[in-house]
Amino acid sequence: MFESILSLRCLLLKHANHEKWEKINEMESHNKIRRNIPSLWDRNQQLVVNRIRQQWGYKEYSEEEIHTICGILEVNSFEVGTDGCRARALFPEAYLICHDCQPNTTHTDDPLTHKLQLHSTIPLKKGSKITLSYSYILQVSTIPPSIALFLLIKMKLALCE
Repeated sequence: MFESILSLRCLLLKHANHEKWEKINEMESHNKIRRNIPSLWDRNQQLVVNRIRQQWGYKEYSEEEIHTICGILEVNSFEVGTDGCRARALFPEAYLICHDCQPNTTHTDDPLTHKLQLHSTIPLKKGSKITLSYSYILQVSTIPPSIALFLLIKMKLALCE
């Protein structure tokens, strides 16, 4: 249910705040890749697209448009919050930071404002590429590396060398 609500809130920006809508649509959705993952595409079709268009009656948004928002959220969102209350958030510039399985930064969100906080893990020279891990999965040592990489690929469509 919350996936559908978040997707709809993003879609409503198209009319309510065009600047934010344009910023969201700069983010990558990886629709071509996601369309070839039936378990992911079909799940979004059933739980998000059909709910928004059929159950809630927002037919002004095409299926492709809703799938694009689903992809943008899946690929670019960060988990924020504490153990008791977690959510996904998009940050306007964070999607431009490159993924790396051995990043030179770490990130968290401010517990009060949920603003993204990025901290270097090594000294960075001016002009250095800034990288982060798109998923906390790689930072959790209790998950076997092969499972962590599988989940990263499945959730964020990111690869590690």
